Amino acid sequence: MNLGEARTRVRFFINEPTAAQWTDADIDGLIIAANREVYADIVARTIDYFHKTVRIRYTPGAVSLDLAAATDLDAGGTVGNWSRIIAVFTLQSDDDPSTSNVPQVVPVAEDLLSLYDSGRVGPNEDPWNNVVTSGGSYKVCANNLFLYPFNSEDQYLWIHLVPRVTDVAVGVDAGNLLDGYLTQHHDIIPMLAAIDILVNVGEDSTDLKSRFSRRFQTMIDTIGLQQQSQSPTRVTSAH
Repeated sequence: MNLGEARTRVRFFINEPTAAQWTDADIDGLIIAANREVYADIVARTIDYFHKTVRIRYTPGAVSLDLAAATDLDAGGTVGNWSRIIAVFTLQSDDDPSTSNVPQVVPVAEDLLSLYDSGRVGPNEDPWNNVVTSGGSYKVCANNLFLYPFNSEDQYLWIHLVPRVTDVAVGVDAGNLLDGYLTQHHDIIPMLAAIDILVNVGEDSTDLKSRFSRRFQTMIDTIGLQQQSQSPTRVTSAH
């Protein structure tokens, strides 16, 4: 569903076929807000349905890196905003992952302090002075990516993450909602926008809220089943 189609559906739900109290711009803003909310709810309730990979260069000896502002070696530009980190891998070079550039998983630290608990004693007990090349661990705080141990050479990382939703442009009716995903469930977005309108003017929105809740749960259940069908069957001692 694109922005123009969603606006038509909102007007159907609020029984205002043409602009009277609510302009197209008003409704567009509510649709975009609803699109963000539904996207965020999907991300919170499902496991990595939305997925993106980036490759970045971690500069030698860097204490941390602003991940959102880092250059994406895959697509150019910057990594941009993201919702969750799925996994981080190291690569031997800045090329794509391959049999000659095999990704090595980097474990996540339970807390930031554990990054610098190197277990070293004596002259090397100060982690800030350690220059080592063996794999370590990482931690993300806000947009800051901390990678340890420190390294005297460039480190190349292949990162799997969940991006934030890309807003459609106001006034560009051809822009698809939910980044073009989940087309069979797009009707819940104009439903949510219409609920906001009905609440704003004090009209009863109980029926529409109930319909929205059912449709949203159906969508989440469908996504869950899709993801479960991709999981390998596990054999346990009970079998």
